[in-house]
Amino acid sequence: MRQLDRLYTVAGYAAAFFLTMIAIVILAQIGGRLFGFVVTDGDEIAAWCMASSSFLALAHTFRRGDHIRVSLIIDRLRPGGRRGAELWCLAVGSVVTAVFAVYTVDFVWGSFLYDERSVGRLALPLWVPQSGMAAGAVLIALAMAGELVRVLRGGAVQTTLDAARTE
Repeated sequence: MRQLDRLYTVAGYAAAFFLTMIAIVILAQIGGRLFGFVVTDGDEIAAWCMASSSFLALAHTFRRGDHIRVSLIIDRLRPGGRRGAELWCLAVGSVVTAVFAVYTVDFVWGSFLYDERSVGRLALPLWVPQSGMAAGAVLIALAMAGELVRVLRGGAVQTTLDAARTE
């Protein structure tokens, strides 16, 4: 589990890198307007960075317990019922994220096989920016399945407060 947690942390740093890239691209576009030059495909690059950042951050924030939890029903259950509901949520989440990861990887693989390219001036192979999304989808599926196994083995469901105490 420690190696996976390290991988999730690396993905979190990669997500921060892509957020920084968004800021750089936007600032370059602003500077370009002020000084009379155009940042080629800046909007497209910022969108790719946003997709990569969003997906790469999923596993890291999930493992830290930082995802928003809607617990209106679960908080009202008794401990046994709550554990069952949490396990059900983790099981459904594991299946959904696994299916999403498979289809996302297949989507990126198709872009690679058919040599799909962006429509802008850069004409970048689409599998390159799509890879961040696929990697993030695979990592959240692994994190969700790992959490399900951990809770099935008797571990408590991790919340933000629990994660803060272990750091």
